Amino acid sequence: MQALPRLVRLRGRSSCCSRLSKSFLLAIPLGPRPAATTPRLGCLSAALHSCPRSSCPSRPVNDSSCSSPPSPPPTLYGYFPKSLPAGPPPAGPFAIDAALLRREFLALQAANHPDKHPPAHRQRAEGVSAAINAAYRTLATPLPRAQYLLSLRDVDVVAEDHSSRPDANLLATVLDAHETIEQASSDHAALNDLRSQNEARIRASENALDAAFARDDIPAAAHEAVKMRYWASIREAIDAWEEGRSQTMQH
Repeated sequence: MQALPRLVRLRGRSSCCSRLSKSFLLAIPLGPRPAATTPRLGCLSAALHSCPRSSCPSRPVNDSSCSSPPSPPPTLYGYFPKSLPAGPPPAGPFAIDAALLRREFLALQAANHPDKHPPAHRQRAEGVSAAINAAYRTLATPLPRAQYLLSLRDVDVVAEDHSSRPDANLLATVLDAHETIEQASSDHAALNDLRSQNEARIRASENALDAAFARDDIPAAAHEAVKMRYWASIREAIDAWEEGRSQTMQH
């Protein structure tokens, strides 16, 4: 399993795990911080060299009407007006049509592919393509999407004050899950059960995030996003174990 870049300390007074002391430091892999989770749109503006705010990047970068300096859309949702017309929550839903978003993403990438444009427009196309790709990576998956939406409200769930203090029940569940993964070589059925349970938790977190963002309950959304980070870490650990087992069997 991948090492955690920092340690999580068990702080609660209750004995959520009787086998652990309060001062025991727990290395729980939460996975890498998504690169585009909390982008400030100004960071992407340098990459865009075409189209006014209302149309960029849906027009090709060599469109003659796109000669003025660009303004990035107010949010990453603005890159995908067809699949995300309502914008971010609470105006639009947290849940998205992933297939529709991907179709629009591929169409935008095709229209702005640098090889399709003359040299004078190629650098501009590369910038637009990079911005579209970063926006898609952030919005396509629930966890980075949630973290991005929270960052718009100045909430960083990756920061120490959020992620270092999981509640006792959550911590116990995560610990038990990682113990199951460590013992998977002797109990494959338990690992399969764990995957099913964890996928159910992820779906429940997605539904809870949808409801929290719909009512603009930012504290509840932040709490659920922290939980989803742990469920994602369990999924990654299971995938890593199974990938390692598959490679061992092939050799």
